[in-house]
Amino acid sequence: MITAAYNVSLGKDIGVTAFKNAFEVIDEKFGYTPEYLKARTFDEQIRLITAAYAVSIGKEEGVAAFKNAFEIIDEKFGYTPEYLKARTFDEQIRLITAYSGQNDGVFRG
Repeated sequence: MITAAYNVSLGKDIGVTAFKNAFEVIDEKFGYTPEYLKARTFDEQIRLITAAYAVSIGKEEGVAAFKNAFEIIDEKFGYTPEYLKARTFDEQIRLITAYSGQNDGVFRG
């Protein structure tokens, strides 16, 4: 977590803004509230922070591409907001990771 915060801070205001915007896209897409996120386990929180960090690396262009990927994939597979919000947290993280392009070379979707 400290590593992600440090790396985001290297981008100064641009990096912090992109990180915040990545979380806004994720929160909006899956309906996350502060209470819901606080109730996640530490490991789940780290996975979400890592996914948001991966998006923010591309700065605002990365966030825009992330948002566009959601739109394209949602349209392609017919994902609705209700469908995405009904997925388990683990499934949601896998989708976020797939959308962000962050993976270890193995598609887990």
